[in-house]
Amino acid sequence: MVVVIGPIIGLGVYLLLGLTGDSAGPTYSASESVNLTAGPTAMNTVSFSGGTFSPDVSAAVMTTLGAYAESAMVTPLRKGKPASAALANVFDAPALARLSGPDRAVVLDEGLPRAVGKIDVSSPPIPLTGLADASGNTILVSADVKLTAKARTEKGVIGVTRVGTFVLAPDASGIWKITGWTLTTDRRGPGTSVAPTTTGAKESSGK
Repeated sequence: MVVVIGPIIGLGVYLLLGLTGDSAGPTYSASESVNLTAGPTAMNTVSFSGGTFSPDVSAAVMTTLGAYAESAMVTPLRKGKPASAALANVFDAPALARLSGPDRAVVLDEGLPRAVGKIDVSSPPIPLTGLADASGNTILVSADVKLTAKARTEKGVIGVTRVGTFVLAPDASGIWKITGWTLTTDRRGPGTSVAPTTTGAKESSGK
């Protein structure tokens, strides 16, 4: 199943901002492209494997993952730090608290050379696995990601690869948010750290 959601997910999402270098330097068009699609889906319950993965849940999860890519990857590459206000729409409260600790460097990009040209964020189709309670309500979804960001900076092209699993759960209002993760992040290119950073599995919400 391929899910194309909103203005931030799908093919050909380009926000042309128009950035021009000085007369002696190169000229780049600053734009962002986030291409994320849902891959195979599966559903488990507390008593058996199987069941139907709701398209509405899939769409909601992909919207959150797209918002994550925008606020935690694209914005830092453009402005040097994450979109802090937007993160509250992506992570639940316990997960946000974890981002003040050592997991921050794994989950968020910041302090990288700023992009002056195009930023691309892409991933192979993202497999989604749901967990339903005895009543059939989906209470958790795990998303296996391999997010790759590429950006041109004044010193050259840099890349970020983030591989692992996000765990999402609906909040009290029904909005799906990231509540846990197991990730490895590798940054490369001029001005980036050469050592991958890794965080272990931990669900923040306790659900």
